[in-house]
Amino acid sequence: ECFETMLEAEVAEARAIAVELLPHNSAGKRDGTWHVKISPHSKPPKVGLARVIKDDKSAYLGPFSIRVARVLLDALRDALPIHRCSRPQSCRGCISEQMGRCPGARSEQHRASVSAAADSVVHDPGVILEPLATRMRVLAEQERFEEAAEVRDRGALLERTLFRLAQVNALVQAGRVVIQVGSRQIAIDRG
Repeated sequence: ECFETMLEAEVAEARAIAVELLPHNSAGKRDGTWHVKISPHSKPPKVGLARVIKDDKSAYLGPFSIRVARVLLDALRDALPIHRCSRPQSCRGCISEQMGRCPGARSEQHRASVSAAADSVVHDPGVILEPLATRMRVLAEQERFEEAAEVRDRGALLERTLFRLAQVNALVQAGRVVIQVGSRQIAIDRG
């Protein structure tokens, strides 16, 4: 088949791979995708990793490899005081709380931080990007350059992720987009 644009060729290739993926090529392989899940409405509110997206009023970032998802999770936890432990209801006096990076037993502060994270993913990325920039500057001023570089890299990944999410959401919300390429039209419905 002959394609007039790269977009048409790439879409056709992706479809062919999905259709022709033989069972023996995929046997024993797990789908390596993970999502960062921000759940301000759960009890207790949580920020963690999830394998699948559910219709549960949570904000999701992804899909990513487990490594990238963990880096993004760390970036969110660097930006806002969000529990780092698996049992936040019993979190008292952990090292992260002593360092001011975990709200500990202050459940209302944790709830507010998780809500701010969810809102910033959708509406205002500055809420989570600005604290990361501030933390990076403070670490650099303290001559803790390796830590500053880690925060910088996590923040840059989070910024790229949020920018990409905004692009995808804009395309989905646009409904139908028609692109004219020469004499051909390419229609994209809801992204």
